[in-house]
Amino acid sequence: MNRRITPIRVVVAIAALTAVASAAVALASITLYGNDFDSRDKFEQVSRLGGGKPCKHSWKNHKAYGFEARRGNIVCRLSTVVVGDAPRPDHEISVKGKISKATPDAIVDDAFFGVALRASQNVGYEFRVFPGTQRWVLLRRPGGTGFPLDDVDHGVIRKFARGNLIYLSVKDDLLTAKINGETVVDDVADGNPLGEVDGRRVLLVYGNEANSSNDTAGVFDILRIGLP
Repeated sequence: MNRRITPIRVVVAIAALTAVASAAVALASITLYGNDFDSRDKFEQVSRLGGGKPCKHSWKNHKAYGFEARRGNIVCRLSTVVVGDAPRPDHEISVKGKISKATPDAIVDDAFFGVALRASQNVGYEFRVFPGTQRWVLLRRPGGTGFPLDDVDHGVIRKFARGNLIYLSVKDDLLTAKINGETVVDDVADGNPLGEVDGRRVLLVYGNEANSSNDTAGVFDILRIGLP
């Protein structure tokens, strides 16, 4: 088990955390990094990892991380500055996300945002929320016995106006996920070979599962990353 991030990343993380120290933090223990996207420098600390040209981002109203998926049937992944210095690091992440009302009604039910841990382009634990249908799913990449986990939570997931604060942690082989403070995955063990999920990155994800040429739009805000 490894709980450190690379020294270069620590410098960036401490600087960003100091700037947002007064904000409320949803993490349980040690916070490594915080970003409220209230400056261009902070906006640029999150960069595109995968998805190609249809995955767009912008500094939304100079106070949030705006995203667009300019077609359907796509997953866009964004890398934060936090990177483990060994495979399978223990991390936790929380972020507030929202799917914009600009997303067409025809595809809004298939629009999602989420987070990923122990991640790379091809592996990771990925927690997605679909506000249009008030559904969530926890994926394992590669797939394995017991995955994906999913459910519909009408009483927990907000549709659009206020957004949703989501949380994911992985410690050893245990996964925990929350939405707006409510636990939806409670210390579920991954009984598959842990070496298969050997990524080091902490990611934000968004996209749309519909087969469509329409755009999905939304924002991220209040990002926190820590040690569980």
